[in-house]
Amino acid sequence: MKQPQRLSRHARFRLAYIGADALALVVAYFLTNYIRYYFEGADLDWGNLQAYLFGSRAQAVGGAVLILWFLIITLSGYYNRPLHRGRYDDFVASLKNSFIGGTIQYLLVVTNDPIEEVGRLLPIYFILLGIYFGSLFISRSIVSHIKVKWLATPKHYPNVLILGTPREKAKLLSFAEELHIQPISKIEIPSNKCTTKEEEKAQLKEILAQCETVISLHSPSAIYLAVDKEKSTLGMRLLYALFPYKCEIFVTAESFALTLGDLYFGSILSIPLVSIADTKMLEWEKNVKWLFDKVVSTILLLLLSPLYFILAILVKRSSKGPIIYKQERIGRHGKPFFIYKFRTMYTDSEQSGPALSQEDDPRITPLGRVLRKYRLDELPQFWNVLKGDMSLVGPRPERAYYINQLLEDAPYYYLLHNVSPGITSLGMVYYGYASNLEEMKERLKIDWVYYRNMSLALDVKILFTTFTTLVKGKGK
Repeated sequence: MKQPQRLSRHARFRLAYIGADALALVVAYFLTNYIRYYFEGADLDWGNLQAYLFGSRAQAVGGAVLILWFLIITLSGYYNRPLHRGRYDDFVASLKNSFIGGTIQYLLVVTNDPIEEVGRLLPIYFILLGIYFGSLFISRSIVSHIKVKWLATPKHYPNVLILGTPREKAKLLSFAEELHIQPISKIEIPSNKCTTKEEEKAQLKEILAQCETVISLHSPSAIYLAVDKEKSTLGMRLLYALFPYKCEIFVTAESFALTLGDLYFGSILSIPLVSIADTKMLEWEKNVKWLFDKVVSTILLLLLSPLYFILAILVKRSSKGPIIYKQERIGRHGKPFFIYKFRTMYTDSEQSGPALSQEDDPRITPLGRVLRKYRLDELPQFWNVLKGDMSLVGPRPERAYYINQLLEDAPYYYLLHNVSPGITSLGMVYYGYASNLEEMKERLKIDWVYYRNMSLALDVKILFTTFTTLVKGKGK
């Protein structure tokens, strides 16, 4: 009989914080209402205290308020990385959450009561903020205290896989206690420099075979990679090959990663590490970006449905072949997916193999040129966004055929797969469609700049610039 899968450490503490918040919010809600009842007295029309606190109307309002608070806290990113939160993080997050949530609750619920003197409500506002802040901070601090004690116990150290060249691996292992990790396997990467690409590929294949065995047997919580600078290219290729296992990956900053991510110290006295999954985008921005993608793609799919219908008829009548063209691209964590477009080329346009489109390309239909000029061929990709394959803004997804060629000169391309690919990107704004491999490399440099500076504000700028490109018909 198959054993039920245990919750991960992240999931367990995320649930613990959610439970603590739920308790804190319920206590704060009833305590605030109790004080309001005696503060406002006869101005309230809810009846006696029991009805005011536990009546059907109070329960309905309380349920709505609880949902509102959890929406605010979730969007703030508080639950995204529960293992990396400390007491200072709890303090700041509780302060922000209580101010935003308390202000909204005050405006929607408290000021809705019929009181002649609005000035009398101000004390209630500050009382509400104080109670919610205190309740959230205390409950979260308790969970964080338990978490710190629990994580500091050797038997609870996460099982990790250590990969590295002899010297770097030994240095990393010497800090295992400070990092609170339990190495379950140590795979050595030969320090000698490969003289040919074939030798490097053979070495990579052998290392990955060992990794696959360890991961399938032990399911490590994280992978730590420590390589000499001479092995940085091999290290990059290892990173990409390990993405599909969905393990958190850390690399030593001294190896090759000072420019790849934000430094993370397990302890001030321990070795500096880089979390490969990290970007500059804040946690709340990631959540808002995800929600924005879903809402906007849903709305546009509905609003533009008449245009989809018209374009479908035009594409069908323009030439023989399917209306929608699908092509396999590589997405987040190296996962393949099918990207959808309105067909702009004649069928069987790649009989001799993959080929990028050129200016005045004879394979493109007359209608296809118009669709590409205004980027209308990309409209079906809102379905990709809704499915979760893509985002509105992100590095453009490429085919495996071209990725393998790009990696020869730009092994850091692998890191772009840490984020979801986008319908539009900074690279698309600057270069549009690439006509050859060199243009793809130039566009890649711009997408790399986006990756290193990801933010919600930058996404908005890219969307506005893309809209201008569409209106002016500057696509190609």
